[in-house]
This record gives sequence, structure tokens and C-alpha cells, in this order.
Amino acid sequence: MVEENIPKEGENKLKTLVIEGKDQCGKADATEILAWNLYEGGFAVREVSFPQYATPLGAVIRGFLSEGIQELDEIKGTRRELEVRMMMYALDRLQALDSILRTSKEILGEDTSRTLFSKKIHPWSNEDFLWLFDRSSFSNAVTIAYGLANIKDFNNEDISYLVNLGLSKEKYFIDRLGLGNCVIELVDHDDDNDEVWKPTRKEGEDQYETQEVQDRVDYVYSKYSEIIGEGWAKISTKDENGEWLDRKEINKKIMSFITERVYIFDLPKLDFPKSSLDIIDIARDIYGIDIIDISRPYWEAKTQNDKKTMYKSGQEVASYIVQNCEEVTIKDDGVKNAMFNILEEYPECLILLEHYYGEEFVVKFRQAIYD
Repeated sequence: MVEENIPKEGENKLKTLVIEGKDQCGKADATEILAWNLYEGGFAVREVSFPQYATPLGAVIRGFLSEGIQELDEIKGTRRELEVRMMMYALDRLQALDSILRTSKEILGEDTSRTLFSKKIHPWSNEDFLWLFDRSSFSNAVTIAYGLANIKDFNNEDISYLVNLGLSKEKYFIDRLGLGNCVIELVDHDDDNDEVWKPTRKEGEDQYETQEVQDRVDYVYSKYSEIIGEGWAKISTKDENGEWLDRKEINKKIMSFITERVYIFDLPKLDFPKSSLDIIDIARDIYGIDIIDISRPYWEAKTQNDKKTMYKSGQEVASYIVQNCEEVTIKDDGVKNAMFNILEEYPECLILLEHYYGEEFVVKFRQAIYD
């Protein structure tokens, strides 16, 4: 299981677009407006957002980021720790990809009579939908920039290495979904002065909110932009004075780029509710668990943007999945191979899973990938 996971010609038939951006750039607001605009235009939209914090992999990411674990103290504050974080995010996205690829025959859409809390089956192909990704593999720009805030000695060559590492480990995810075709990076400025990153941190500033770290996020995103090329667009959400631009104007610019890059007008007009592929789908497909009822507090907190409660509820949902999961199932061979290659090079990912969920769950997880 070490061969390249290159999709066969014509294998990717999904229409996808990606929204990226650093924190506080208006990404969540712009993404929601875009989704509704597309839906009201008659396009069946399926949203996917990352990370999926209420799945076992997502909850481990949250725990590792906030607490760390003693078993991995030897790599704390090193580039290896940052690479492990990147690989955990990659695994989280890959499990979602396996769920996405299973929906080729049946789409589970939200029941509008019980929004968020129940789903019903619709017999349409996933090729009939426009897939809107709120963050993707390119969000490693944020992971890298934040992670380097904890590492003393690094340079721009280290950043380039990490960018290429992320792209290589998530090649199947990116290629299978055709994510490089239409990427919109929302920025809070209207210049392209990202060619060289220079430290600017001031004493007393939060390590993630400093201008230095935010500039570094811009710089790392610029590396991805260079690689993707014409499929990448930067759209500003603020004017030169730092004031928010009109939402309709932002959405107009986003739609203009989308229509240049993705031919959406041949999509069938479906009487289908705006929907998402989320933890409910992943729990059912990968772990064989129905979490519609247990996940209600999580969804309520997420809807209210109550992050503290959302993270706590997400951990409870993830624990419920682990405790009730009889078998972990990964169906797509490309996903299996990509996960295998990550775990072979980064066994720390399994150490993290065992720390939070025990050996029994790790055995099930390994069997899904190695058997």
C-alpha cells in the first residue's frame, strides 16, 4: 500500500468549490451567504466543513491541541509535533471523503421538518450536487502558521517543506475531489505583499493573535496559491481602512469566480433541501452508529456559536461512537491507502487514538485500514 493514489482520468465528476481563509476574515458568514444564494438559485448544495470535532478523529485533534499528551512529550515543541497535527487533520478529512464517495447512490438529506436532527434518503447521485467545502487540505496554511508559533528555530524553507508535505499526504483527497479547480481565499486586505514573511511579534501579544502569526498565515496561503495557480482567487472582505465590505458585493465577486471555474448550469434542478455531509453521515458510514439524538446538544451549540459547549458536546458524541462502535469500515481503496501511508510514517497518530480511546478502538481502526 505505497503506490500513488492518482485518480483515473474522468474519475472525478463532482463539482466542488473550496472556501479558505484565516480566522476573523469573515469566512463563516460569507460561506453561509454563498450556500443560501446557490440554493435559492435552484442548485442542490451539499456543505462539508472541517474539522469534524464530534468524530473520534476530530475530538482527538481538539484534545491534542488543547492539552497535549505525556506519551508524546519527546516531540513537544518540535516540527515533528506539527507534522503529527497535520496528519491528524488529514485523517479527519479522509474519513469524510470515504463517506462522500459512498453517497453515489443514495443521498441523505436533512429533513426540513426537523432540521439538523433527522435525515431522509433521496435517490440521487452525488454528481447531481455542488459540493461546498468550508476548509480543506489547504487549511494546513493555518495549521502550519499556528504550529510554528511554538517552534523556536525555523525559516521559509521549513514552511515550503511543510506545505509540500501536506500536499503529498493529501494528494488523493485533493485529486479525487478536484479541489484545486476552484479555491476562494477570503482575505482581510487587498494587497499581495506575501512573498516574504518577516517576524513582527510584540511582547505581551497572544501567540496566535499577533500580527506576526497572522502575516505568517497569509504567507503560507500564498505558497498554496502559487502551486494551485489560476484555480485560486483571493477576495477581500474589508476595505483599505479595515471596514467590512458589503456582503452582497463580496458574494458577487465569489459567484463571479465560481462561474468562471465551475460549470454549474448543467446541474439538475432538484427539489432538495440545503444540506450538509457531517458527523451524522460519518458516524453512520464509518463507525456504524446512529448519533442523531445524542448529537443534538452539539448541533444546538454549533448553531449558537457556543464553542465551549460545542467542543464539550463533541467529545461526548465521539466517546459515544467509540463505546458503541463494533467495527470501523473504510470502503474506498484510495482512502485506505492514503490512511495507511500516513499511519506508517506517523505512528504517533495511533498513540493519540489509544491515549483517548483505548487499545480496543485502535485495533478496530487499524483493521479497517490494514486488512
